[in-house]
Amino acid sequence: MAQYYKLFGACRIPKPQRDGVICYAPDQPDRPDHIVVVYKNHFFKLRVYDEEERSLNPSQIEEQLRAILGRVETRAPPVGILTSEQRDEWAQVYPLLRQDPANASSLDEIERSLFVVCLDDEYRPQGEGLSPYAGQMLHGAGSGFNSGNRWFDKTLQFIIGRNGFNGLIYEHAPAEGPPVVAVTDHALEYCAKAAAAAPTATAESPTPLSFHLGPPVLDAIERAKKKLDGLIGDLQVEVLVFDSFGKNFPKSQRLPPDAFIQVALQLAYFRLHGEPCASYESGSIRRFQLGRTETIRSCSMESDVFARSFDDSSCSASEKRNRLIAAVQAHRRYTDDAVNGRGVDRHLLGLKMIAAERGIPLPELYKDPAYGRSCHWRLLSSQVPAKQELVMYYDPSVPDGYGVCYNPLERKMLFGISAWRSCQRTDASRLSDSLRRSLNDMSTLLASTVTV
Repeated sequence: MAQYYKLFGACRIPKPQRDGVICYAPDQPDRPDHIVVVYKNHFFKLRVYDEEERSLNPSQIEEQLRAILGRVETRAPPVGILTSEQRDEWAQVYPLLRQDPANASSLDEIERSLFVVCLDDEYRPQGEGLSPYAGQMLHGAGSGFNSGNRWFDKTLQFIIGRNGFNGLIYEHAPAEGPPVVAVTDHALEYCAKAAAAAPTATAESPTPLSFHLGPPVLDAIERAKKKLDGLIGDLQVEVLVFDSFGKNFPKSQRLPPDAFIQVALQLAYFRLHGEPCASYESGSIRRFQLGRTETIRSCSMESDVFARSFDDSSCSASEKRNRLIAAVQAHRRYTDDAVNGRGVDRHLLGLKMIAAERGIPLPELYKDPAYGRSCHWRLLSSQVPAKQELVMYYDPSVPDGYGVCYNPLERKMLFGISAWRSCQRTDASRLSDSLRRSLNDMSTLLASTVTV
């Protein structure tokens, strides 16, 4: 539960060598009572609680948001795009930005706010389907669109698009994905059921947050724009809505849905690349105090045997079924070990960090090429289940890898898949097609055979 208290009133702060995180807990006497709204790169402070801690009702908030829209006509310099910079670069610019008292005050209000609401300008992407809009939520679609209409250091940013596409982006330092999705589910359910309420709080007009930008900061903004636009141009994002079945099918076969999906990912990757790869799935260890994640190594001997045999005509259907089930069971065993504190990767990382902090020579294990290959995550994945039809996505962790996040609903599955266009080996669209095919083929195999 601790991570739920780190979502609101939290922000990452750029610092040399290692960033900091501020978080205002709900029981603190100076807890924030406002949100920050960004429109056309202009920032506004909007109090959502009055002096007596009464919250504004939805109609009052809508009125304030409309007031902001009416006060802004032209775009401001995209100071928010600085938060997309490489962290050491941003840590150098941040003190320059804070030198001006007005800037320092504005930064404090942004960092202290409960969350940020981004009111985006019109965005008409090239291409069809959901995938282009996934990019709008992830990065704002570039400096020419809405990438400056963000504060990427903020833990929670809710994005409202003129095109009707809405979403959120969150900064990963304070919390994992499941608490964020749980809050999203709650918010959407509340919006669907909430009845109109009479105003009880006293509303204040939104307060502009000004920035005075000198030449060094303006130059830094231009550099950040070029870098981010380059990254956005390189990042390929695909949304796969798989509607042949959902988690209902693997459950009907008495198989854990997550393990079934992970084995399908292994088959999809093998079909594309002809080999297995180091595969990371995020496993939650929130059951432990201050626990975050442990690595579930999804590529196993069993999954490799299954993937290699699936398209082998000399292997019988019943044997393929047995190998599929063995791969699923192996994944389930590893998952149980990882989430119960018996994983290996966090332990090894801890030992490596201790050696670095104490000036101890790096143990030979970490220099072994096999260890390096085993941690080169070409498949970076996570299950973030939600009640609503939504899916998260992120970039790959290595230049020749994929990022895959998924939400298995009862009768459909949603996947957010990413890859770098600069890598000739990877293609998010091809992996999406291969995954769709693999899921269908695996279900057909299970439905048409019996275990022997």
